[in-house]
Amino acid sequence: MLNIDYTEDYSSNDHFVNDVVSRYLKDLGRFQLLTREGEVFFANTINSAKRDIDNMILCTGYAKKQFRDVKQKVFSGTQRAIHVMKSKGEDHIAKCSEEDMKNNLNYFVSGLYNVRDIESAEKCWSRLKNSRFHDYLLESIRSNFTYNFNKWEKNRDVFSPYKTKYLLGSDPVSPEVFHNLEDRVHDAASELIKGNLRLVVYEVKKHYNFSKIVQFIDLIQEGNMGLMKASYRFNPNFKNRFSTFASGWIRQSINRGSQNTKNTIRLPANIHSTIIKMQPHIGNSFDKLDYSDCVSELVKLTGKTKSQVLNALAALQNYGLLSLDSHIADDNSCTYMDITANESSSNPEEEAHILRRDKRLKEHMAVLPKKSRTMLDMRFKNDMTLQEIGNEFGVCRERIRQLINNDLEILRDMIVRDASSYSEHANDFL
Repeated sequence: MLNIDYTEDYSSNDHFVNDVVSRYLKDLGRFQLLTREGEVFFANTINSAKRDIDNMILCTGYAKKQFRDVKQKVFSGTQRAIHVMKSKGEDHIAKCSEEDMKNNLNYFVSGLYNVRDIESAEKCWSRLKNSRFHDYLLESIRSNFTYNFNKWEKNRDVFSPYKTKYLLGSDPVSPEVFHNLEDRVHDAASELIKGNLRLVVYEVKKHYNFSKIVQFIDLIQEGNMGLMKASYRFNPNFKNRFSTFASGWIRQSINRGSQNTKNTIRLPANIHSTIIKMQPHIGNSFDKLDYSDCVSELVKLTGKTKSQVLNALAALQNYGLLSLDSHIADDNSCTYMDITANESSSNPEEEAHILRRDKRLKEHMAVLPKKSRTMLDMRFKNDMTLQEIGNEFGVCRERIRQLINNDLEILRDMIVRDASSYSEHANDFL
């Protein structure tokens, strides 16, 4: 990611600008564009260093357990083999079926028991033949191992010898070599990113709609995130320029960043892509069809599953919702929040009336004897039964009922006499 010091004093410079975007674009000129040879060099550096890291990690008990867990999920049916492995090998030509990928995975995991050093790890990777693991799986294992490895470095005394051997393997991973390989990956990726920052601006300008809510600089940052992902995944064996490969990743990040920001309710990317495929087919031709027939027809036309189409249709019903903070007029003087009544809040007039009623009731209660006030509190405030009140005062429940009724009659008489000052609310007291 490009680091720009926006706190620098540009006032003494002829190139001083106030706009953040203009300042960002001016700073891009500090980085030179890469040639094809430069892209191949940095990409090979990244791939070779990542391969060495994978070989080191494969010698550890942590990585072996992770791959065994993947195999267990695939063979138990909780996860498909195509979701963890690619159907094409390193040559990107030969394809293999789901069953072949399962066999390759089983063959690879069975070879993990013999991995003791870098050489045996290379032989184990060659067992995959015409398929390979998805990048996200290897990156997940790599990042989790790095996290645990850094944790071990800071607190070595906390880890038992068994956990240390499980994490580092029988031939312990050298921290110096491991961090040196990590630095090689990050430095080479940084050079690839810096040399293609102009490509992000070009893609944003080409797809940016100035009527959208998302700001231009925010989309540039989203595009930079896609460029960072592409820099770690580029393979020079594709025989094309890095800019061609990275454009797809940049556009995907820009579109997802725009989708996550501009809509009132954020839709997942897979549902949004399904809606885009469905929209050209939803029209007058479907008005005469039943709902079930419409769903079946959309499944055929879009190539999606029935559950994906149903989820997209359910999301499409709420796709046009408005935010309460949306402006009604062009001058931004009023929002929907300003004209929408809050039914859960109480009326101020009613609150004032309730406060006045409670105040007057306390004044009337103060006229009653202390024994009468105690019985009324026990009955209506503490929800005690007549029998329980009678036990407190040592009388029967019938006598308590008579006393409470007598006190209530006294209160009613006082309220009626006082009703002249607020006659419109007398019924609430009665």
